[in-house]
Amino acid sequence: MDFHVLSRRFHPRAVPARRERESKRGNTAAARLGISSSTVRSWASAYAAFLSPKAAGKDSGSPRDYSEADALVLATIANMRDKGFGHEQIIDALEVD
Repeated sequence: MDFHVLSRRFHPRAVPARRERESKRGNTAAARLGISSSTVRSWASAYAAFLSPKAAGKDSGSPRDYSEADALVLATIANMRDKGFGHEQIIDALEVD
C-alpha cells in the first residue's frame, strides 16, 4: 500500500519557513493536530520507530521534542486514524514512506 496522506489539520505551507528547523514540544504538536498531549505521547510510544529519538522519548530525563518531520508523521497517523485505519495498517503505510 502506498499512502501519502497528510492531515487536513497540518499543512506544510501553514508553517512559516523560519520555523521549519524548530522543534515542537508535545503540547504544541498536540494543539496543531487538534489532539491531546497524552494522545501524542501514546502515539510517540506506539510509533517510535518512525520518529526521532527525542520525539520517541529515548533520551531519558529529557522532554520530548518534535521536529517538523515528526509532526508530519503524527499528522499522517491522525489522518489515517480519522479515516478508520488500524494500528497495523498505519505501520504498513509508514514503512512505505
